[in-house]
Amino acid sequence: MNNIPDDKSNKLWMETHWWIFIIAFFLYIIGSTLPYFNYCKFPWTAWSANLMVKGGETILVGGLIAFFSSYKTIIKGYRQELESLLFSTEYLEKRSDIDSVWDKISEIICRTKFPNIAKPLLNIIKANYLQSKDNIRCYHNYNSTIKIEWDSPDKKWIKIIDYTDFKLYADTNNDVNLIQSNIIKAEKEGDGTQNNIEIQCCDSNEHPVSASGIYNKDKQQIECTASIRLKGKTEYNIIKTVTRRYKLDIDNFIGFRAKYITNGISIKVSYPEDMKLTFTERGTLSDFKTNIINKNTCEYRYDGLILPRQGYTIFMSHL
Repeated sequence: MNNIPDDKSNKLWMETHWWIFIIAFFLYIIGSTLPYFNYCKFPWTAWSANLMVKGGETILVGGLIAFFSSYKTIIKGYRQELESLLFSTEYLEKRSDIDSVWDKISEIICRTKFPNIAKPLLNIIKANYLQSKDNIRCYHNYNSTIKIEWDSPDKKWIKIIDYTDFKLYADTNNDVNLIQSNIIKAEKEGDGTQNNIEIQCCDSNEHPVSASGIYNKDKQQIECTASIRLKGKTEYNIIKTVTRRYKLDIDNFIGFRAKYITNGISIKVSYPEDMKLTFTERGTLSDFKTNIINKNTCEYRYDGLILPRQGYTIFMSHL
């Protein structure tokens, strides 16, 4: 315990010299009552009684002050020790009511720092950043390698192969359904536009899951969704491959918008010499770092957290 040595010695002294306070108490009682006895009519009665009273008072008051001073320090030490225990990592991890504890502490912090917007701010944090969706907590090291190439002699069509690997953290080792979606614009059904997704989990014996896009006539786009079932762990290594073919003048950008919190992301893009790329962040708290590998290959990296609905966009155009 974080007590200073003087407090320990004070406490030990009081425990071993308690008898002094007993004597002081009796001196005070005798000195206070001695003048009232009729048979004590001696000259020394008044000053001796006064001496005993003052002496007893001095010892008692001094002892009480020392006691309460030591008691206050001891209580402070116990309180510090108790607080260090209550807020220790081991204790907090074992608490079943940790969510309500966090709610209360966060509410107090928000009310203190942002009194005018405390309630909506706390609701946004809880709903978007702390409550996992679909039992998926977050992604880690989201790495994409994107290859862009022309797919027609007139250079109207492009083909993009996007190979991505990342680690997924789940809230449970029970069933987790990972869903990946992609949308590209198309003028009409059967015009040659393609949109395919393949997902594979490296930590299971499940076969890769593939899906092909379906044309949505009302929205004039091809929508592709693939899902894979994960079970038995809380960490999974995922590989995803997206292959797309479409007209550049119909859909001229590729991008990423986070559905879950993503810790660290890198994008390596290779593209034709007669194509121009423009990279822009999408709501991130700081800029991506850009590394020009050669005149047709760039790498963009973000080492912090990508929050839901944040990400990046890459615009493509002819030179």
